[in-house]
Amino acid sequence: MHDPDKSSTSPSVSNVSNAAGVAGRDARRPRRGAVDFVDREGVFWRVIERDARGDPGTRGDWCLVFFNEEVARRVWRYPPGWRMLSDTELDALGRQPPGQLYLVP
Repeated sequence: MHDPDKSSTSPSVSNVSNAAGVAGRDARRPRRGAVDFVDREGVFWRVIERDARGDPGTRGDWCLVFFNEEVARRVWRYPPGWRMLSDTELDALGRQPPGQLYLVP
């Protein structure tokens, strides 16, 4: 897992910052550590919760960013206990259309 308190940033985290349209905001750290999971197609994902205040197009103060080597997705509506969700539940959360409320399957 990525340690948000370490000063170095992994290449994947740098790439997701650029892919999510938040380049240049290295001072903003995730609220807590990342969660890793594997989706139903066998793709590895990392999820972080990050401060989105001031980001262009923001839909809230905080969001989840789901990312892998190919893509980054933001999720604006998510349950407070998202870190406790199963891989299947995280996969469903990351695939929701924007603005949809999350319902645990």
